[in-house]
Amino acid sequence: MADGNLAHSMELRDFLDRLGLIMRLPKKRKPKPEEAGAARSLPWKKVLIGAGAAAVIFTASQVMSGMQKTSVTVPGDFLGTWRTDNKKYATRGFRISETQIELNTGQKGLPKVRPIQSVDTRQSHDTTYLIIQYLEDNQPVEWQLAMASGSPGTLRFPHQPDIIWVKSNSAR
Repeated sequence: MADGNLAHSMELRDFLDRLGLIMRLPKKRKPKPEEAGAARSLPWKKVLIGAGAAAVIFTASQVMSGMQKTSVTVPGDFLGTWRTDNKKYATRGFRISETQIELNTGQKGLPKVRPIQSVDTRQSHDTTYLIIQYLEDNQPVEWQLAMASGSPGTLRFPHQPDIIWVKSNSAR
């Protein structure tokens, strides 16, 4: 090439030798035994960490589901459809079943159906109080009803004692 003769082809290695350059790749080095074991165990560490996280999530979900009551018992006297003769609430009503409540708010459309989360009853003198808890927009709502011992088939809300709700025999 120095003489300008390009008629002879030259390989890259020969060309670099003439220039005085040495082209070498780094030697492959064997990993030390402790490095080799660490490289192989890395996926297992990830697997163990993932399994541990999954176990924690599973346990937490089981604890949380155990906190919610899976079966609720509404006393039989409170089951049924309830209406009132009060003019203010004449278009409204509610139905209590063993698993849910249906609230007819008087507005057009279907009643609001809410699954019952928990039920509690308390006795005070001659009145049985039923406390139903359900979720409304993911917030717990507590609903209290009172039934006097001498008047089965009639309910009152403790905050509205003058309004009497009567069990309806007709289906909605």
